[in-house]
Amino acid sequence: MNVVAVGIDLGTTNSVVALENEHGGQVVLNQAGERQTRSVVGLHRKTHETLIGTQAMDNAGSNPENTIFSIKRLMGRFYDDPNVEEVTRRNEYRVVKPEDSDDLQVMLGDEMLRPQDVSAMILRRMREDASKRLGEDVTHAVITVPAYFSLSQKAATREAGELAGLRVKTLVTEPTAAAMAFGAGANLGDMTNVLVYDLGGGTFDVTVISIVGVNFIELAIEGDMWLGGDDFDQVIIDYAVEETEKEYRVENLRDDARLMVLLKRAAERAKTQISDMESADIVLQAMVPLPDGDRGDVDVEITRSYFESMIRADIEKTMVLVRKALDEAAMTADQLDHVLLVGGSTQIPLVQRILEAEFGAERIMRNIDPMECVAFGAGIAANRILGIICPEDQEENAPDATTCWKCGTKLIPEKKCPQCEASNPIEAQQCAQCGHSFQELIQNTVLGKPVGLLAAGGAYKVMAPKGTAYPTLESLVHRYHTAQDSDVAVLVPLYDAQVEEFDPNDPQQYLGAAHIDLEGLFLAAKTPVDISIDIDRHGCLSIRAIIQDGSGREQAVVIDPRIRSKEEPQIEFDNGNGEEEDADRLPQWARRLLWSIVEAEMALEEYDWFLSSSAEREIEALVKQGRQALDDKDESNGRRLEQEIDDLLEKEFKGLIFLLHVEMRCRYGDLEAGTKNRMQSLVRELRQNLRSNGSPDEFSRKTDELVEVLKQSNAEAPIEQRDKGPTSLE
Repeated sequence: MNVVAVGIDLGTTNSVVALENEHGGQVVLNQAGERQTRSVVGLHRKTHETLIGTQAMDNAGSNPENTIFSIKRLMGRFYDDPNVEEVTRRNEYRVVKPEDSDDLQVMLGDEMLRPQDVSAMILRRMREDASKRLGEDVTHAVITVPAYFSLSQKAATREAGELAGLRVKTLVTEPTAAAMAFGAGANLGDMTNVLVYDLGGGTFDVTVISIVGVNFIELAIEGDMWLGGDDFDQVIIDYAVEETEKEYRVENLRDDARLMVLLKRAAERAKTQISDMESADIVLQAMVPLPDGDRGDVDVEITRSYFESMIRADIEKTMVLVRKALDEAAMTADQLDHVLLVGGSTQIPLVQRILEAEFGAERIMRNIDPMECVAFGAGIAANRILGIICPEDQEENAPDATTCWKCGTKLIPEKKCPQCEASNPIEAQQCAQCGHSFQELIQNTVLGKPVGLLAAGGAYKVMAPKGTAYPTLESLVHRYHTAQDSDVAVLVPLYDAQVEEFDPNDPQQYLGAAHIDLEGLFLAAKTPVDISIDIDRHGCLSIRAIIQDGSGREQAVVIDPRIRSKEEPQIEFDNGNGEEEDADRLPQWARRLLWSIVEAEMALEEYDWFLSSSAEREIEALVKQGRQALDDKDESNGRRLEQEIDDLLEKEFKGLIFLLHVEMRCRYGDLEAGTKNRMQSLVRELRQNLRSNGSPDEFSRKTDELVEVLKQSNAEAPIEQRDKGPTSLE
């Protein structure tokens, strides 16, 4: 089966399909010849035919109750989310609650649909249109999501893609996709720091990204899920309604569904016009019912200055989030190379003036299309992020996968060329048959929100902090105890909130309930249970429960966002996991030796290319002896081995031992996630500089920058060799 992969920017207002081919990036037109497809689904008033895109938009005036706008804002949400009420107020379609759950669904005619079902309709139409345009069946896609989407919203987006008949290669955050469109193939030097300011139809995201070659490393994310072009349109709609009611001395114009839908379209046009002119007219003829039975016109002028005065507070709010993201990334505005503008609302003059005042006009990049760059980046990712194709279901898997994530089929570790379909070794840099270069993009994404767990007694703990990079290289493990005797299931409620902001009654924070199914096995109260969290490359969360009762039992845990259990959580916090407790009880000499061993192991893992084979063997031997000394509690031998390991590392790495110390601090120190990502990014670039024999001046400059980040973070840097190590390895 031929794999045809495209990138899709699934937007609140408009959606775009793009791909990368031998001629570069290309937007794939829909069947109407449009570069963008309106993210609107409706029913024809007479024939009841399902309409999508411009057809649905044109039909909205005659059938407003069956025209669904801005469905992206409802993805992954519950009916009792307070923001859902605002979406309902602004639109004419009905949002309903099923009898058997707290999910929300929308009505399209007599049919109840989940938000992902509606999104799937849009994606299916885009896939069909692209297949016709390209003359081949589109099978795979990279779909973009807002950086601030929660895990449940990402899962809903992925499901929508699958319902549309697409095999979703991965989800890419919209700012990272824009950075890929900007940086892929460009000669940006050793490292380019980019701030992506993404003000779209329904959401605002700001992401700080470092681009190093083909690596796109997210350092910090901030955003507002309820701030975007829809809100600015509403300002114009409210103004037009108020002025019209005042002119004709009438009330309740908002009850006229057809008028409100037509005003929405007029407001969008007016918003675009006042980006180019000082004012815009909103005119709808014979749309206002008057007391005498006649009908009046909507005829309102809105000036740019008035519009800007009404949205200024929202734009200033975005700048607060911008500064917060820079702080989290341990970066100043002067350290940015470029500011990328993404989303139609960035074309509002007020937005551009405020950004220029903050960063300087020279940093604002205007050479990428804010409306299409996200789709371009997704198209590039679809072409260059290559995985192993499952021979059974043609599902794209991660490059290091051994079995298909979907059907479990054993995979052959090879890379299929997107040009000639020839099979190549997984490590190949170019196709042996046609010479196609595998310029694979590597995205290092971070959580925009934390993942936390509610335990018995209302205690809440963050398990995966905001800024945690994924896919996670190692499982995030925390130990708990069962709060009571259990033999059916143990309830684990999950939320995406910081500890200081946590509110168990806030539906926006709720991710879902995980149930550890005990399959009839009895667990006594106070049984230790290790909860292990992994986040895959799609941003999807998986949980395992390892029951520490000597039986070796382990359970994969299903997270069900539909479960809204009011039961008391059935686990309680432990003082820490077993490793932490053991390390805390280690004597001083053992802690110091353990630190040296871990640092040596990191040297072998991260700098194997730097070490001679004899040095590798010597370090490996000392590590083995050190582990044995710890097992034997041999203090005398342990102190000697610690010194020998330190001396050998100093000898082999000379001045570069600083990088090892920083990597250890990043891995085991108490650092904020943004600072940690920034430090790791700098270390990664310094390592790349070493491997490629790069500029000594650049190496020195980046080293100074790294030291400055360490100072700002109040971290110890460099770690003193003779007084080293935390009290425990976390």
